[in-house]
Amino acid sequence: MKLTAANLFQDNMVLQRGKTVRIWGTSEPFTAISVRIQGIKEDTESDSSGNWQVTLPELKASVSETLRISTQTETLTLHNIAVGEVWLAGGQSNMEFYMYYDQDYEAVLSMCDDPLIRFYDVPRIASKEHAERFSYEKYGFWRQADAQNLKYFSAVAYYFARALRADLNVPIGIIGCNWGGTRSCCWMDQDTLMHSGSVWMEDYEKGLASIPDIQEAREAYFTNPMSDPDQVFDFEMRNKLMKGVSPDELMQMFEQFEEGGTGNYIGPWHEWRPCALYDNMVKTVMPFTLRGVIYYQGESDEDHPDIYADMLEGLTECWRRGFDDEMPFLMTQLAPLGEMIGQGGKYYPVLREQQRFAAQKLKKVWYASIGDVGDFYDIHPKKKRPVGERLAMLARGHVYHEKTLCDAPYGVKLTRKDNCLIISCEHAEGGLYISDNMPAPIRIFDPSGNQISETEYEVSVLNDKIIIMFNDEMASVPCRVEFAQTPFYKVNIYNMASIPAVPFTVTEDDKGTVLLSSKQEGV
Repeated sequence: MKLTAANLFQDNMVLQRGKTVRIWGTSEPFTAISVRIQGIKEDTESDSSGNWQVTLPELKASVSETLRISTQTETLTLHNIAVGEVWLAGGQSNMEFYMYYDQDYEAVLSMCDDPLIRFYDVPRIASKEHAERFSYEKYGFWRQADAQNLKYFSAVAYYFARALRADLNVPIGIIGCNWGGTRSCCWMDQDTLMHSGSVWMEDYEKGLASIPDIQEAREAYFTNPMSDPDQVFDFEMRNKLMKGVSPDELMQMFEQFEEGGTGNYIGPWHEWRPCALYDNMVKTVMPFTLRGVIYYQGESDEDHPDIYADMLEGLTECWRRGFDDEMPFLMTQLAPLGEMIGQGGKYYPVLREQQRFAAQKLKKVWYASIGDVGDFYDIHPKKKRPVGERLAMLARGHVYHEKTLCDAPYGVKLTRKDNCLIISCEHAEGGLYISDNMPAPIRIFDPSGNQISETEYEVSVLNDKIIIMFNDEMASVPCRVEFAQTPFYKVNIYNMASIPAVPFTVTEDDKGTVLLSSKQEGV
């Protein structure tokens, strides 16, 4: 057995600074292994199966290092190694979404050259058969940011990396581990899934039993060119969908996609089956040393939105256990969406609230607000720069401990004075502002659940408060105020860091007691 290192360890890679670094691979059993970098040498011995792993002490940020892995008879020499900050970019299609499709791609292309922003895409393998059938020539190696490679970068991850690179002035590495359409259940091990959301496994088993001809469904999947993850930018349908089309064109494309539906069954080969991508993708990069995770996923969890916070809790615990690190998770709250052929945004308000519940409950979990970048008809907003940059703001404030306003404002207290309802907001240091003359996405309900007409009040802001002023004196009945609690909305209230307010609900009872949304009970 030849000396090898795990596939992540290649020329041009980025290693994490300031933390112990794990490096691993295979060799002949019981072979002495030495690893050298930055004048540091660590030794180990492979086990009876030939597996080996070393842990290096903390490395300093640097560029153009050489990493040598050797036995008495073999040496692997890796060149142009950088040491800086490494993040994993996980999720589904909005994280996978390539820079090639980004609205600002052409503008960025001419000034993107930076050899110290680097990206590794984990091959999108969901089963042994994927690895056997597809070539994967475009995945599984480190790319540097330049005009030739930029189109392959995750747009969210690129803008995140670019912002951190400018702020920290160290190399930035991104490990892309994402796949479009995937539910959270795809990204965790089976024990975690059975604890956090066993209903997803039940759904899969019922669907599996309903496949009329499993071999026919398997062949339909693997012979559909859209199933080949290596065919990037090769299909007009995919390019149109990601670049953006009209609602009528979207309907035609969806109908075309649905033809020959046997390829759409979720069988034991499919990337959407429970645990598939944890087993075949995430585990291949464990336990690589990371600073943290950026995560954009949830659109496909609409079948069971009420357990999404539990799923996020399970996923973060599962990954932290696998990477042996209580690393931070920076999530992206779902963008506004009205109608999408095959998938609407009906349960997005629940999913967004579940994301906030998870961030409130879990340690080192925060979320970015992107309520101003949604598209009514398109599940893939085309402007990813605000997403990546707001995730970078969270990293700067919570992970790198800069004194900066990085969280989205949201309402926490409802009071009344004269003919006004006053909502006090957190994360509104320095005040709030309204960006335009659009109506704020606010709905007000009386105790009977009747919505009060928007013509009866006006919305303004003052310091850290949202002011709702009624035209006439208010009746002394408790109200419930909902902000952005619809699938699609246009937010126009921001804090001084230009972060849009996130959805929230505040309620007062007949004693004037302030309550947060009742859905938060028990969290």
